[in-house]
Amino acid sequence: FPPMRSVLRILSKIFRVVEPRVFEDIALQSVQSCTKSLKEGSIYILRASGQIHADLFLVKHLLILREQLSPFDIQLRSVERQLDFSEAGKAVSRFLANRNRRLFSMSTENALITLLREGVSVQESSVDSKRDLEDCLRSAC
Repeated sequence: FPPMRSVLRILSKIFRVVEPRVFEDIALQSVQSCTKSLKEGSIYILRASGQIHADLFLVKHLLILREQLSPFDIQLRSVERQLDFSEAGKAVSRFLANRNRRLFSMSTENALITLLREGVSVQESSVDSKRDLEDCLRSAC
């Protein structure tokens, strides 16, 4: 499958060239994209040739991908953080409505700090491509 072949070729070429943390990040994103591509290819084969061919295609290529990734000895895990501004509008409204705001006070009642604390939050999500690959393999079997 061309996308998988390209991913594995590129990963093997950059393995010793880039720092381990950088390689793990690239590998994580590459394995996610490759797994998604394999699932899409399986759906295409399902339409063209039937369920058994689609399942065999997916199992075969996921096993190859897992086997080819094992020499790299990488975790393929990360925690993604995103800023959530969904409450920012309400926080700005409260900020503007508060006539007694203390903009420059050096305390926890500082209006600007309160605005940032209430208006912006950090959302964390854990990504484990190795587990996702194994789950996809289990569901295909």
